[in-house]
Amino acid sequence: LEVYRAASCGVCHTLRAADTRGAFGPPHDGLAGTVRRRFADGSYTGSARDVRAYLRESLLTPDAYLVPEYAGSRYLRPAATSLSPEEFGVLISLLALP
Repeated sequence: LEVYRAASCGVCHTLRAADTRGAFGPPHDGLAGTVRRRFADGSYTGSARDVRAYLRESLLTPDAYLVPEYAGSRYLRPAATSLSPEEFGVLISLLALP
């Protein structure tokens, strides 16, 4: 949770475990299940084929797939290039939790 907070993810995203209530981006609660549903219903148009790859893609190439409800937002997330490899891995693991 420290990495999530330090990376300011909660400014835009809601994650109850981190006590954040962002409103500009999709919620991160239950994100792994949301990603699986996007894969199953065909709404996802990026190149990832599993949850962890989706998260990597979302963090490194945020415009590879935009959640339709948020695609028109003027607050598009920049790539997470300032994270160390360890921080990046921790963030992926946190977001991939069921």
